[in-house]
Amino acid sequence: MWLRAILSSSLTAVAGAIQIANLCCFWFNFRCKCTAIPRSDLHLKSVVSPDARIEPAALLLTAELNFAETLALLIKPYLSEGYPSLRFAASLADTSVRTLLRRLSECGTSYQALIDELRFKLARDLLLESDTLIGDIAVATGIRDKGNFARMFRRVGGLSPREFRKAQSKT
Repeated sequence: MWLRAILSSSLTAVAGAIQIANLCCFWFNFRCKCTAIPRSDLHLKSVVSPDARIEPAALLLTAELNFAETLALLIKPYLSEGYPSLRFAASLADTSVRTLLRRLSECGTSYQALIDELRFKLARDLLLESDTLIGDIAVATGIRDKGNFARMFRRVGGLSPREFRKAQSKT
């Protein structure tokens, strides 16, 4: 569901919306329609084409986010595909695995805790907003086994998914 693309200054990305000078490597997730540009390429000049239809609210600047929050934004679109490996996460953040782990530690979290928190938030939102079956919500968070999903949800949120949904329907 994702494509790794390399652009040169003569090519245009995202249907003419962004033109990047020099050479830039980025990931495009077709399912979520988003692009992750490595931090090392952020210094490259980008120009928004006059005919582009990009809403200002769609652009997210991560300058005020810490490393863990930025990594969470990069990983979130890939959760439904299963557990994102450390190597994949490091490539999205354009860093080594060791540096990724060190920077997460500096933020007071671990990679597993970050993934669990992302999965919990996604599951919580789906439980609140829809009547989707819990097994389908588990798959949407990248956990194929309903029992493993329920254990993760209880570990992070303190309640099972069914208990959470029941408690929220009473309020």
